[in-house]
Amino acid sequence: MNDKLYAQRKFEIETPEGDVFIAVAELKSLSGQDPYFSICGELYDRGPARGEASVVNSKGQRKYLGACGQMTDDVIKHFYELHKFLKWHLTSTVEPMHYVANTVYHASKGNVDAARRSAVWLDAPLETLMAGEEHLTALLLIRLPALMDEFRRDMAELFGSQWNKGLTTDAKTGKVQE
Repeated sequence: MNDKLYAQRKFEIETPEGDVFIAVAELKSLSGQDPYFSICGELYDRGPARGEASVVNSKGQRKYLGACGQMTDDVIKHFYELHKFLKWHLTSTVEPMHYVANTVYHASKGNVDAARRSAVWLDAPLETLMAGEEHLTALLLIRLPALMDEFRRDMAELFGSQWNKGLTTDAKTGKVQE
């Protein structure tokens, strides 16, 4: 496999109850795909379980993994400073995951909130989303370069200069790639 980690930051907090919450932000590539950003949480809040991941809290208690995944609400609750990066979850260095297809699909089904999240365009006008597949596709492609510029700025803010080590930017397209 061609898995590669380009950048990673971990944020950890212990709750008053002794539970441990870790948020992990990373830019990685799995199986040779385009590098993509993810931000996930890990909650260590339960007793022993054989073979489970665990951490030791400040009281010396071993806590076992009770939940993990995107956990958006918990990330915001414990690390509000990360909220601005959550919109980029599963965005590659080329585009948000299935950017056009997911946005058009959700818009066509009338699921405006999902269409906005897929487009990483939370204030997209309703009339724009409902303008039809061809028109919406054209608009999404027109705004993609500026959207990806914003993504690159946010990744630089989150990870510093390490975020794109091993990656290059194509001068013609502006796409970041290996």
